[in-house]
Amino acid sequence: MSSRFNKIWQAFKRKKAIFVARHPGLKSISFKLTFIIFLLSVVPLLVASYLIFSYVKADLRSQIIESQVLIAEAQEGHVFSFLESLKGKTLDLTYNTLISRLLEKIANKKPDSEQAAQELNTYLSFIRKTFNNRIYGINVIDKNGVVVASTDAREIGRDERQDDYFSQTIGLDRGQVFLSDIVTGHHFVEGKNPFLVVASPLVGEQDGKTIGVVTEYFKTHYLDDLLSGKYQEALGAISGILGRNKTLDIYLVNKDKLLITKSRFLGVESFLTQVVDTDPVRACLSGREEAVGMWNNYLGDRVLGAAMCLPNLGWTLVVEKHEQEAFQLMAALTKNVNTFIFLIIALVAAFGIYIARKITRPMVSLSRVIQEIIQGNFHMRSRVDSQDEIGALSGSFNQMLDKLDGASAQLAAEKNKLSVILDSLPVPVDIVDEQRTILYANEAFKRLFGECAAGDKCYLKIKDDKKICENCPLKEGIEKMKGVRSIEVGGVGGGKIYLIVSHATFKDVSQETRVVEVFLDVTKEREVERMKTEFVSVASHQLRTPLTAIKLFAEILKSEQSDNLNKSQKDYLENIYKSTDRMVQLVNELLSVSRLETGRLTVTPKLAQLEDLMSAIIKETSSLAESKQCVVTFREPKKKLAPIPIDTSLLRQIIGNLVHNAIVYSEPGKKCQVEVLLEQDKSDALITVIDQGVGIPKDEQPRIFEKFFRASNAVRAEASGTGLGLFITKTIIEGFGGKIWFESAVGKGTTFYVIIPMSGMREKNDKK
Repeated sequence: MSSRFNKIWQAFKRKKAIFVARHPGLKSISFKLTFIIFLLSVVPLLVASYLIFSYVKADLRSQIIESQVLIAEAQEGHVFSFLESLKGKTLDLTYNTLISRLLEKIANKKPDSEQAAQELNTYLSFIRKTFNNRIYGINVIDKNGVVVASTDAREIGRDERQDDYFSQTIGLDRGQVFLSDIVTGHHFVEGKNPFLVVASPLVGEQDGKTIGVVTEYFKTHYLDDLLSGKYQEALGAISGILGRNKTLDIYLVNKDKLLITKSRFLGVESFLTQVVDTDPVRACLSGREEAVGMWNNYLGDRVLGAAMCLPNLGWTLVVEKHEQEAFQLMAALTKNVNTFIFLIIALVAAFGIYIARKITRPMVSLSRVIQEIIQGNFHMRSRVDSQDEIGALSGSFNQMLDKLDGASAQLAAEKNKLSVILDSLPVPVDIVDEQRTILYANEAFKRLFGECAAGDKCYLKIKDDKKICENCPLKEGIEKMKGVRSIEVGGVGGGKIYLIVSHATFKDVSQETRVVEVFLDVTKEREVERMKTEFVSVASHQLRTPLTAIKLFAEILKSEQSDNLNKSQKDYLENIYKSTDRMVQLVNELLSVSRLETGRLTVTPKLAQLEDLMSAIIKETSSLAESKQCVVTFREPKKKLAPIPIDTSLLRQIIGNLVHNAIVYSEPGKKCQVEVLLEQDKSDALITVIDQGVGIPKDEQPRIFEKFFRASNAVRAEASGTGLGLFITKTIIEGFGGKIWFESAVGKGTTFYVIIPMSGMREKNDKK
């Protein structure tokens, strides 16, 4: 984490340096003084303004929200009052003894039942006129569900037993009222119009038993008028609530999430067809929670509002206003505050510039003298016009110029001495600039590479650097130049020379980056290493054929002659087979090492699913896991990875080595738990192999990837082993641009991490 932060910080410093170089005025004291005055004046003002504005904004927001709540609560009260008035009117009918008496005559089929029905129809029509056209009509239904009297002759004789308002009302006690949801039906009008049914049971005068039901079918447009303010205007109000707000919308939603009143943004056809599945509606229907705040309305617009629940009916009363209108006062306040702050900043900036220029004017004059001296005019001297600090600085500057000539001569002598020392060194040394142009080369360098005039490019002599440094300055690749690296160069006679190069950077007097390169000739050592590798390769090839034959014959003898051999002979044969198998494995690993070191590793990638390949590879270790009483689990990523080009044989060698080691170096039984994880980390696939085995001693961990190295406790835990598996694994992984590392503690286990780029492996078929 710290290294990543350092890289970010260094990148920021480089960009800052480039920006300042392009804008030299930012380095001036005048700018710095202006900036300090600006910070000391403006920042406290901005902080205070922000705190005050935040408080005012929060208070204004709470007031706006509270106003929506007040509107919602007021409208909720209007709706409840309206519904209660409807219930009261229906109850008045149920307590009307004339209606009960006439219904009894009709229900009991007395001789005058027809006359009673006519009287009841006439009486109901009279009552309907008193409702000021608020209802479609009134029905009286007997206890069998048949309409026996109505304000509309077409209703008489209808069977209402299947209707909810009859079936639920007939079981109520006297004085109780059933209020239906808003529905559409065929009652009283042609076609289907919305209505609200209020029903209450009728009881007999003598025994008090239910003899029928009275139902009133109220028109629903009064609810629309009530919510829109038209009802209040009809009673004398100057204007309705919607008229004072452009985007305010008040409507009711039933338990089926359907609009049951008009919305100012939709036509009449939206009634009982427009679905309103918004946050406040869901909150009311699921948990009877009333909502206040911001949400998206049924049209997808961002609104501020409040919602009230009418749980007895399953209705939701919603009051909404578009965000722009709700916060238009806040937007105006923000604009005014921003204008005020901009004016203050402009005034402070002008004042800071004036003060800074007045203070720095003498410094600018001294700077001009310094520029003349830089151009080579060492006879220039600064005039001392004042007795303040700047005057003292000018006097000191003149004294410095007097001593400069002596220091220059001494510097030339030291430079000549350093050149003599470097030329006497037996190793090649050169100094290059940011463009890798040679600034200096000692005699050993010239003997190795030929005469090299100042101004030559290093990459013309060292071919490995051409790709890196031909198109980019040295300062952009400085991280690659640190430390020690190996290179291959062309010698004076045309042969190949192998060198180890050590780099050290420094800044010269002009603060330009310079690099000192010291070369060590390791050509002979490389040749010995090459011969050793070729010997191992040839020997391994020659050994593999007879070893394979011995293994094959031993396996044939085991299978075909097992019945003719005694126990000792079988044991000898089994030892021959196992020893030969270990020798074949060692030879194969030596051949792999030889191919890796000589660059002859073949990579043949094919597009494949990484999860499936790993699952198959882990299954191949099942026999070893069973023999070690070990449980191996594979956890796939939650989201399937994209197919990547990968060489399956190389992946099998990598994962197989890691899982094999995890099993072998774990204790059998409960402690032998191996877990393999696969997940995507940005643009890479991360494979993790976790065991709870013997672990790796801390002092031996730096050598764990070396050839033929095995940890001391690993040797005790498993005598067999070559110490080549992890070396091969690391070399293969780094060969295709991946990474491998581990964490381990003795007695607690080891975790290996492998990074595979999601770009996959590149095809490679080197035949050196």
